[in-house]
Amino acid sequence: MKRPIVMLFFLLLTMAALADAQVTVLFDAKGFESPTYTLGDLPGQDGWINNTSPSSFTPPQVIADPTGGGMGQIVEFDPPGNGSPVWGWVGAFRAAGPSTGMLVVMEWDQYRADIINNQAPEGDSLWYGDRLAPDGWWAVEYDQNLQASHQEMVFGVPVKGQAWQHVEYLFDFVARTITVEVGGERFIDSMDNPPTFPKYTEIQGIDFEAEPTAPGLPDDGPMYVDNFVLKEISLMNDVNKIYENTGGIVNLSLDAGPANAGRNYLLLGSVTGTSPGIPLPGGKVTLPLNWDMFTNIVIDFINTPIFWNFMGTLNGSGAANAKFDTLGPITGAAGLTMNFAYALNSPWNFVSNPVGIEIVP
Repeated sequence: MKRPIVMLFFLLLTMAALADAQVTVLFDAKGFESPTYTLGDLPGQDGWINNTSPSSFTPPQVIADPTGGGMGQIVEFDPPGNGSPVWGWVGAFRAAGPSTGMLVVMEWDQYRADIINNQAPEGDSLWYGDRLAPDGWWAVEYDQNLQASHQEMVFGVPVKGQAWQHVEYLFDFVARTITVEVGGERFIDSMDNPPTFPKYTEIQGIDFEAEPTAPGLPDDGPMYVDNFVLKEISLMNDVNKIYENTGGIVNLSLDAGPANAGRNYLLLGSVTGTSPGIPLPGGKVTLPLNWDMFTNIVIDFINTPIFWNFMGTLNGSGAANAKFDTLGPITGAAGLTMNFAYALNSPWNFVSNPVGIEIVP
């Protein structure tokens, strides 16, 4: 498809209502707010079950935010401190899904009262998993480290104490990778390294667990969690920033689902935001990108090494891979955020969520 034809599609558009991008929410805790949640034990509310052992430990509690962060109602995981006579954990599990899409996002906000004394494996490590048995995804947080997964048990991204931070896990079953992001910093790990671990192909929910502080160490304090969401998306990027003095590569995974197998897609970009977006022919959907000079550049160089596979056909699973490569430094571009999204045509009735890549000095 040549640029004049593509331009013609958009010049002939009439105004269309903005449609939601293809995002499927598997579970949204709705901020643990009333009326869905009331103060007290989390287990027994909104499908959460108790995963605290032994029973003498207090299960996770829905409380009013004590941090001054204005978070409303939150969940507290507060295992016994130093000197606990027994080992165990304070935890809760919530089934969701299981996921059927190839791109899954799990996110929440967390506040760590202290991050000094939770020295794994002896004390106060935090466990996250998608099921109760350790035969799927799980990761550990200890000291100032949050892992992407248990596969290699290597350092992931740093976490802070005494501050609310947003945590996001990106599960790419197309590329078989897991990405963890905290405070804009990302770490990527493989789902299949080493290959001796069970191979999983879905996310089944969320399990939060907090363990007591090791003997001889001061109490590490509670962990607070809020705004948990589990969802499936249709476009995912492996990096969220590129340095202008070196440039870089962004790998993009597309997943429109098996129902869209074999359909043609067009992946475009913008540096002027995602709203109000581009209404597509037929008036059914709006691509969450604003048409600008960068959009024209994508079209001019589409399916070259710069914008590899930005136009093509989805495979038998409704998925595809694309790549953006700056081919070297992009001096003077610091401060811009490149957004990408794609649409399916014939008919134009599907648009992806946008993804953003920041260009930094």
